[in-house]
Amino acid sequence: MKKTAILNWNSQTLRNIKREILFFEELYYDPYLNFLHEKLIENVSELIKKEPKILFDISQTQNILTEKKILKKFDFNTFKQDPTNFVNIDKKRVETLLKTITEYDFIHKNFLNTYESAVELLERDYKSGFLNFLNLPNEFDKFADAHLRLSKSFLEIKNKNTIIPLISDFADFNEEKKTAVIRLVLNDIPTPNDDFSIDEVIDFKNDNDNKRRYLGLVKWINNISRGDLDIEEISDEYNYLMAELESEFNNLKIKKGLNTLEIFLKIPLEVMESLVKINWSKIPGILIEAKRNNLTAYESEFNLPGKELAYIFKTKQKFEK
Repeated sequence: MKKTAILNWNSQTLRNIKREILFFEELYYDPYLNFLHEKLIENVSELIKKEPKILFDISQTQNILTEKKILKKFDFNTFKQDPTNFVNIDKKRVETLLKTITEYDFIHKNFLNTYESAVELLERDYKSGFLNFLNLPNEFDKFADAHLRLSKSFLEIKNKNTIIPLISDFADFNEEKKTAVIRLVLNDIPTPNDDFSIDEVIDFKNDNDNKRRYLGLVKWINNISRGDLDIEEISDEYNYLMAELESEFNNLKIKKGLNTLEIFLKIPLEVMESLVKINWSKIPGILIEAKRNNLTAYESEFNLPGKELAYIFKTKQKFEK
């Protein structure tokens, strides 16, 4: 199944979006949450007399990812209001859903009340209201997290697969083990800087060798999530495998370099012999041997200890500053 996440568009999302693309195959967002964020940023921008450039950047990025069929809309309110979406779901999920809905309704009302109070204070006392209004984006982030947690539950019912909510604060989030493992992995993937376009990031992920590495990573996540280790032990296992892979890959690189050096040290003698005897057939043989050395090193990579994390290792080689 596709690795899927749901997100809230803000400045942090914009900074991290290339990293999310490196791992997730589908990204969802709710137009309602997007609308609220836009209005909030417009209001704050009007107060501080500054153009909300971030809204243009977000819109541009959304258009690019939508065109590439990576970003999709999930209409939270429409799904919530259709009772047929909640037929044939098990009792445990119903209990979890009711608890999440109750939490969401409370936080939603609290945010709207906070917003209205901030507007009233701004009208009464501009100076105090101004400072208070600038804190609203922080309050919005708390509401957005609750919205994403409930959206995760709805979207899992709709799509019948695990959805990762890309929330800003996981402190009070009772996440499943698989979600925690994916978050562990995601946090180790570097965020490509502005030197790399979205197209370049997508091309990297779509490379045939990287597709193979990515599937190996997904298999490791699935297997270790089903095991008995808790998330701290999984983190230790992950760090061990990554250290092993980095060490063995460096050894492989040194070995490849020595083999290449050994091959090309032969060239001067071979060239002299070829010149004397006018026999050029020896030189292509040397080049074939060099290519064989490269192929052996490539095949060895997929047998290294920690090979399951090779995709992460390659993202670090490519994108880490």
